[in-house]
Amino acid sequence: MAAVRADAGTLVLGAIHEDPKVLYGDLRPMADYVGGRMSDVGIDRVEVVIVADHRQMVALMRDGRIDWVSETPYSALYLQQAAGAELLVRKWKDGVPSYRSLFVTRWDQDIDSLAQLAGRTVGFQHPGSTTGYFLPALALRDGGLTLASLATPRDPPVPGKVGFVFSGGDLNTATWIHKGIIDAGVISDVDWEAADKMPTGFRRDLKIIHKTDLVPRALEIVRSDLERRVKTRLRDVLLAMHEDPQATDALSAYQNTRRFERLDNDTVVALERIRRAVGEFGVVGGAADAGKAVGQPIAASPTLPRGSAP
Repeated sequence: MAAVRADAGTLVLGAIHEDPKVLYGDLRPMADYVGGRMSDVGIDRVEVVIVADHRQMVALMRDGRIDWVSETPYSALYLQQAAGAELLVRKWKDGVPSYRSLFVTRWDQDIDSLAQLAGRTVGFQHPGSTTGYFLPALALRDGGLTLASLATPRDPPVPGKVGFVFSGGDLNTATWIHKGIIDAGVISDVDWEAADKMPTGFRRDLKIIHKTDLVPRALEIVRSDLERRVKTRLRDVLLAMHEDPQATDALSAYQNTRRFERLDNDTVVALERIRRAVGEFGVVGGAADAGKAVGQPIAASPTLPRGSAP
């Protein structure tokens, strides 16, 4: 979708996805709701712009052509560093304030800890995912393990290293684990309970061997040079939405958001560790970037979505 340059009366809500049609309908109700409540700061409409990857988002935020974005922590903090974005509020995406990564394997696998993943193959979701890549990769690194990219899930892992592949989605990860195509995989605790991501028949045969720390589910960010009174009004509108019956449909469409809340000290602390690591992991959104993030030779990976993920 072509970028729209914001004029004095327009606020631009942006998102990252390779197929604009997938997200546009989810974002439009939120854009309409907010656009109808910003006239006191000179905003009479909110446009929606969807770009294919993080590099485009960085360029458009720096250029003042996208004002406001909703992202999971890894991508939000990357945009904060690369585009100078500012954290605005915390979002209860999928109805929850926080989530974490779960390392999962079959009950009949002799794997009960991260250390036992050396010489095995692990499935991540895709490189833009907080719980499907960033948090578990960080946990493995912090556990003294070395990651090695594999071209396909059936390639033999490198001895002594944790081989990894990207599945492209949580259901794929669950299926690969259940069928024994990979030794273990990662999925968020939210998706672990979702039947469309982790079928009940699969869950009965799987066990959790490690949980990462909780992190905020999602964040709303704005470009730092957005006019202060516009930032303040946008924040106030978002914080009050859960109390407004007219906001129900917009919140539901907006990734089943329950509410927004201020960034308290616990949120800041939870984000700080991610912030320190984002510089090491670098640009998100591609298989090559994932290989650079863990300091390993780059190998081809399956076709991946280029936007961020749950």
